[in-house]
Parts: sequence; C-alpha cells; structure tokens
Amino acid sequence: MNIRRLKPTRILSSFAGELLIVLALIFVINNYIGNVDKRISSDGEGYYDYLPAIFIYNDLPRSGEYDGANHSARITGMKCYSSTGGHKVNKYPAGTALLISPFFVCAHLSAPSLGYVRDGFSYPYRKAVFAAALFYLFSGLIFLKKLLRLYDIRHSIIFFIQLLAVFATSLIHYVNNESAFSHVYSFFAITAFFYVAKSYFQNQRASQYIKACIVLGLIFLLRPVNLLVVLALPFLAGSFPSLKNGFLSILKRPVIFMAGILCLASIMFIQLLLWRYQTSSWFVDTYPDERFFFNHPAFFSILFSYRKGLFVYTPVLLFSVTGLYFYLKKKQFFMFSSWLLFFLILTYVLSSWESWYYGCSYGLRAYIDYYPLFFIPLATGISALPIKPRLAVILLCAATIPVNAIQTYQYKEYILHWDNMDREKYWQIFLKTDLRYKGFVWREKNRIDTGKAVLLKAMKPGDLTLPPGMEKMVLLLPSDSVPGYESLYAVRMSLFNDFNRKEKSGIMMKIAPLQSDEYDFKHKAPLIHFETEGFNKLQKGEFFYILNKKKDRLKNNYISIHIETGDDTLKLRDIRIEMYGKPE
Repeated sequence: MNIRRLKPTRILSSFAGELLIVLALIFVINNYIGNVDKRISSDGEGYYDYLPAIFIYNDLPRSGEYDGANHSARITGMKCYSSTGGHKVNKYPAGTALLISPFFVCAHLSAPSLGYVRDGFSYPYRKAVFAAALFYLFSGLIFLKKLLRLYDIRHSIIFFIQLLAVFATSLIHYVNNESAFSHVYSFFAITAFFYVAKSYFQNQRASQYIKACIVLGLIFLLRPVNLLVVLALPFLAGSFPSLKNGFLSILKRPVIFMAGILCLASIMFIQLLLWRYQTSSWFVDTYPDERFFFNHPAFFSILFSYRKGLFVYTPVLLFSVTGLYFYLKKKQFFMFSSWLLFFLILTYVLSSWESWYYGCSYGLRAYIDYYPLFFIPLATGISALPIKPRLAVILLCAATIPVNAIQTYQYKEYILHWDNMDREKYWQIFLKTDLRYKGFVWREKNRIDTGKAVLLKAMKPGDLTLPPGMEKMVLLLPSDSVPGYESLYAVRMSLFNDFNRKEKSGIMMKIAPLQSDEYDFKHKAPLIHFETEGFNKLQKGEFFYILNKKKDRLKNNYISIHIETGDDTLKLRDIRIEMYGKPE
C-alpha cells in the first residue's frame, strides 16, 4: 500500500476544485441570493417524511389502517399522503430520505443540546437537510469530473463545466431553497451511474457493472421514472461495437450478471417493501389523480416556453449543440444519434406528464437529474473548438451565470412567478432585483371579480400632487362607518398616472386601532404595481388590497391610506377607493 496516497493533504488536493465551488456557493447564498430557513416543504416534505414518520412519530401509515381512521392527526394533515385503494400512502419514493438519513441522525442527536425539540422539522433538522444537499452536490461534482476525464477533457475545462453546473443551472435553488426535493440527490446518482457505466464500456470490469446496478437501484429509489437513464447506455458506450461487446461480455459471465441483477433488485425492494407496508400491495400508483398523456406531449413548451421552458431558464444547456456539431464534424454519427434519440425520448416522456411545468418550481426541475447528459457534449465541444470560438463560447456560457443567479434571487423574493410566467411578465421583470418588483407579476392573483362581490362603500378623494420624499395620509376612516365591515375582504384603489418605471412611490393601506402597534392588515404596494397597460404612458391603474382572513378583528379599527413619494413630484388623478365584501 502506498502510504503517501492516504495523506489528508493529498486527499484534500484531489477534491480542492469541488470544495472551492461548494464554499463559493455557500458564500453566494449567504451574501447575495439569501439564505432560507424553511427547506422542508411542498414535495420535499414528502420525500423527507419517511425519517420522522419512522424514527420519531412511528406513524407511517400501515396497511391495516384505512383512510383517515386510526391515522395520526399529523399524517392526516399532510398533503404528501394520498389515498390509494382505501389506504394512506406517502406519494413520494424513499431514496431521498435514505440519503439524508445520516444527516438526520446527527440532527436528532444534537437537537436537545442545542435547545431544540426532536420533532424532525426544527432548526437542526432543516440545517441537516441543507448539509445533505451540499454533500451530494459535492459528490455529484466529483463524479462529473471523473466522467469528463473519461472523455479526455482537460482539467481547466472540467472545472469550468463544474462551475456552470452549480452557478448557471437550477441546482443552486434546489440546494438552498428546496433542499429536501429529490433533484440534487438524483443529479448525484445519475452522474455516478453515467461514470460507472462509461467506465464499464471502456474496460468491461465486473466491479463497474456491479456498481452500475447498485446505483441504478438507488436511482429507482430516488425517482422511479429516472430508470429512463438506461436508454443513455448507447451514448455512453460511444459506438455500436462497444455497446455490443459490453453486453456480450457480461452475459458471458452469468454469475456476475445475476449478482448485479440481485443488487439492483435488492435496492428496489426497499421501496416495494414500504409500499407493501403501507397498502398491502407490492406495486402502487401513488399518483392516482395524475398521469402521463403520451398522446399530447407539451414538447415545445417544456423546452422553450416562458412559463418554465428549459432553455429559457437554463440557457447554458443550449450550448450543448457545440458538442453535437463536433460529433457530426468528426463523423461520430453513433454518438450524435444516440444522444439525440435519448434526449428526444426523455423530453417526450417528461413533457407528457399532465403538469409538464412540474408545479411551483424554479425552471424545468425535471431535467436537473439529467444535467450530465448536457455537460458531456458541452465539454467535448468546448475542447474541440479552435481558440477564438472556444473563448467566445466560454464567455457566452459564463454570461449565463449572473442571469441564473438573478433569476434564482427573483424566484426567492417573489419577483419571478412560481408557475404563471409568460413572455410579457418575463421581460417586464428581466434582471430586475429592486424589491419594488416583489409581487409585481403576482397581481392577477389579487384581482377580484367586482361583479360577484358586494360594494360596501365607495369614495373619491380626487386629485393629489405631492412633493418628493414625503408621507401623507389621504384617508382615515372609522371601520364602523363602513356598512357590513365584518365582511370586508378587498379594497380596490384606482387612479391615473403615467407609471414611470423608475417611480419609487408606494401606497400603503392599514387597518388598525389608533395609537396602536397592533393591526389587522398592513400592506404597502409600490405605485408601479398599479399599472395595467405598460409603463411610461398615462393610464388608469388599479390595485386590490386583499385582506387576510381573521375570525375576530381588533376593536375600534380605522382604515387608513398612506402615500409615500419617491424622488420626484407625484401627480395622481381621479383617485377612487372601493371596499368590497363577500356575498352572503
């Protein structure tokens, strides 16, 4: 044994690039994008909940318990448990929880000493999930480096590709904001699978075949649909003779072949056992109300739409065409056709899901798992280009990093809409980070149909001209002067203005007792949120203040409107205020 190879400094130096990238990511999150506290939510709650359900609450649904009966209130109240065949079952597979489990154990052991309860969701557990996402991102980057080395990519280009993988894609969001989602873990697993599969086709070692089967089982456990990765084997083989020889080689060794199948089946069996435990069935459709529509794939939308299009929100992946061009130029038609065929099949399947935009998410998250598919031809193409075109492609790829960082920040700060973007909204807020744009593209959600509401009171304060840098109360109305005040749920304010994009004025509505720090409602809307026909032209704008739902309002309330002006004189014309209640 070579003792020198075991020195910590030698080990550290071999991972220095990946460590530097992860540390840079933490710096960017903490100082620019912004750290978050709630990382176990939405789908992530389902992927994660196997751990608290089994090890803390002992309330994972059992096959003998039906629907709501006999289930804990915790399980009944969680959306990640669906009713299937008269049973409650966790909709999500268990692989993510399995990979998070060592970090969960650390959090569970340390929570009391840190002053937190062992509930599976307090601060130490959320930090543990973040640490898990960072670790598997780090591991995925290591396998990406190993994979690209098999293609004889130089170290500097590999490091650049790793930077792009983290900072120019949705990975940065799913490490920080939604660490419990499966995508970072699937990125790690599929990258590892690509590496061991490629290695097998190069040397046909039995150990690589066994590893590929083990990782393939993990891929199933993380997200069963990702078994599609087996269709990438021709591309990874690189040629038809290599593909053929690889399959024949393992088939000639039946003991090794069956050992690999047994490893694959054993890991997959974990999920089957959990389904059996919860429903008494080995195979379960945990999405009974959602399905694929293979006769209506949203093929173009999933790639190019402003709503969630892959190449709109992750434009760096478009540069993979440089590698495809290289394959054609070098007459590597098998590489070109096998890559394109896998990409088309993958896109066809992903775009056939009824929610092709995959719910509330940043970018097209379903492709995150398959990022190495894009980075192989990208790295190959950059390496093959002459120096000047290479520099041009590198600069263009690098330019996508700040775009992605800004859009990630926009998503976190409610500037970029979760699932309802279109061309107009996208360009209205493109690269805008000013918090005046927070909620700007969400305004449609706050509009009500006034024809279906009850008008309680209407007022016309008229025209106002206010100097810059001041605050003025333009309305103070006792709540008892509003007929049907208890049913009040929306206040519409309309006015005429030219809505200059640079305008920094804001209008706040507040419902509270006089001389009190308590309030029933308080919301400040930037004036630009009132525009309805575009910026920099005179128009009638409006904004709806939607009240939060409260059973008991504070007594002796007053409804007040406050206008804070920006850097210029503010002119508002024909101000109208209408208060609406819900119909009986």
